[in-house]
Amino acid sequence: MIAMANKVCMVVSNPFTHDARVNKEAESLAKAGYEVVVYATRDEHMPEEERTGSVLVKRLSVRRYSLFRPNMFRAPFDFFPSLLRIIREKADVYHAHDLDTLLICFLASRTNKAKLIYDSHELFLEMEKSYFSEVWWGKFAAAILIPVWRVEERFCARRANYLITVNDSLKDILTRNLGTGNIAVLMNCPTFKKVSKGREFHKEFSLPKGAKVVLYQGGIMWRRAVRQVADSVEFLSEDTYLIFMGGGGDKNVLIKYVSVKEYFARVKFHEEVSLKELPRYTASADLGVVPLLNVSLNNYYGLPNKLFEYMHAGLPIVASDFPEIKKIVVGEGIGICFNPEDPKDIAVSINKVLGNDKLREKMSGKVLNLARTKYNWEIEEKKLLNIYKEL
Repeated sequence: MIAMANKVCMVVSNPFTHDARVNKEAESLAKAGYEVVVYATRDEHMPEEERTGSVLVKRLSVRRYSLFRPNMFRAPFDFFPSLLRIIREKADVYHAHDLDTLLICFLASRTNKAKLIYDSHELFLEMEKSYFSEVWWGKFAAAILIPVWRVEERFCARRANYLITVNDSLKDILTRNLGTGNIAVLMNCPTFKKVSKGREFHKEFSLPKGAKVVLYQGGIMWRRAVRQVADSVEFLSEDTYLIFMGGGGDKNVLIKYVSVKEYFARVKFHEEVSLKELPRYTASADLGVVPLLNVSLNNYYGLPNKLFEYMHAGLPIVASDFPEIKKIVVGEGIGICFNPEDPKDIAVSINKVLGNDKLREKMSGKVLNLARTKYNWEIEEKKLLNIYKEL
């Protein structure tokens, strides 16, 4: 048991309501005896302070804990007051989740002579490039901000005590970009808990008794190939339904896009659900889809949470034919990969799995066994606790 004197301050640029990775890390540290405080952003009507499980959550009314985004002219009102609050925590370890919290954690750790961990969930700068490419002013903004963020990341990360990321490809890229090799891999696996197969979607959408459900869960954004997945329904068996479960900036546009298609009746939209309810809903589907477009290195080498969430729900998987995803989906024999640009190819993969009961049952059995023995938080948690012991 670690002494309670070891206090950890995590900082994340979201409200800490649906961030499974940060939640798992915080809970694991708290159960190991650390005093854990998570600073998050605050949406309207959310409590400024609450305890979730063993973790104390403090929310500040800012959009980002970053000096340069979304608006550097807001720094006197957002960044510096937040920095003072975080410094006053007097933590022994500051744990920055992604680049937009790294600078504030770096400054707080230096002020308090504390340790610093940089937890890079993705290739943040690649993600930003992708975002900038979608807006008219993006080219100008990217030319100014990307070099600044690159210097910020390299400077702070090389002075961190430990770096963490989500897969081997991202580890290799960060090692080259940041010039440091002290990087550990923690995959975004859920805690293993057997979930009973349900029929939540059949009930809520009044689907036919024999209907098969293909599930997309997570943020609904164009760069995640949601339009191509929706278009694949035209080529699916007539007893197959597609459900998008989640929110996201492109959700309303996708709903409008789908509404004029002939296959509209077989595409359903479900609001995002709490982390506690998520496994029950996921297990109500027959197949999980993990689509990404190759719009950035972050997408190409990504390994989304939903892949592991599908595994723990016993779902076979169809996914974009990208390296880290393919390593698990095809390498472990639990699904099929497709060309995310081609709706017909997506449909071929889905039909191949759902149209072959023996294949689907074989993949489902493999998926659950892998979730229980190889891809679970119980294994990843040990890595996290070892990192903290090394500090």
